[in-house]
Amino acid sequence: MKRCEMPAHFLERTQAYVCKEGNERLFGERIYVKDTVSSKRKREDEIWTQAIGAEEDVARKLLQKHFPRDYIRCYCNFEKFLQSKRRKTTVEHVPNFTANGWVVPSELLEWRKEISGSAREGRPVSHILIGPPRCGKTQWALSFGRPAEMSNRFCFDALTLYRRIARILFQTILL
Repeated sequence: MKRCEMPAHFLERTQAYVCKEGNERLFGERIYVKDTVSSKRKREDEIWTQAIGAEEDVARKLLQKHFPRDYIRCYCNFEKFLQSKRRKTTVEHVPNFTANGWVVPSELLEWRKEISGSAREGRPVSHILIGPPRCGKTQWALSFGRPAEMSNRFCFDALTLYRRIARILFQTILL
């Protein structure tokens, strides 16, 4: 064995040399050496590099597959890492239920004209809808056009078109 050679590499190369003629019984059963600490770290670093470059869902599956024990023990840290990954595109809102037709009340239409009409020409208006779930906020937002959905995260890319914000308290508007 050479001075700088690792014992694992020496054993593998010796077994490969003896077995290269196809005579595997000469050496008995093949001895498998466990990975060294540096090779494990290098492999883990490659997995983390892949997780950094992948989308959030793909990265989550990759980390669960390769680090199951750590994923369970340090779940909060893994989730913070996954949430800190930048999204490449804004997630478009797709409802998980069949949307029935919703008629916008005339009071809301008048209010929309007042708010949108007071803005200077060429400057878009942003409306933030606040209210309890299942009261028609999304359907009303869809009547304006495609809304930017930001639930559990804040994505500035979705807000690049909007400069002025009008706050709507939805409980007071509903009849």
